[in-house]
Amino acid sequence: MLAQHKGKAVYINFWASWCVACREDHRADSAAKAYLADRGVVQLYFSLDKPKSEAAWRKATQEDSITVNQYLVEGDLSSLIVKTFGITSIPRHLFLDKEHHIRSIDAVRPSDYHLGNLKMSVEPVVGKVVRFN
Repeated sequence: MLAQHKGKAVYINFWASWCVACREDHRADSAAKAYLADRGVVQLYFSLDKPKSEAAWRKATQEDSITVNQYLVEGDLSSLIVKTFGITSIPRHLFLDKEHHIRSIDAVRPSDYHLGNLKMSVEPVVGKVVRFN
């Protein structure tokens, strides 16, 4: 999956349709999404919904406007990706640099409320200068 995004920084969002905080972040992330897209950062969404909840997952992706780069993790909380990254709660975010090395295993949440902190963590990785007026 990462090979599709060679040379691009990647922001990974672990979430689920039943996670209220996750859904609130999705509904309040328009500036954060635009900022990441402007910086060439790819956003991947991994849902930890159980396979029997696929309908709820699909509905949530539509309601929250996160239909691109959206994946339902097989095995939900017992999956290899969850165990590899030590995901014990959601929302949880990872940030990978352009070579796909982990820059943050507990990245800033991509909501508009956290936009300033998000910028400070992303700018050094994508090579743009942050200017504060």
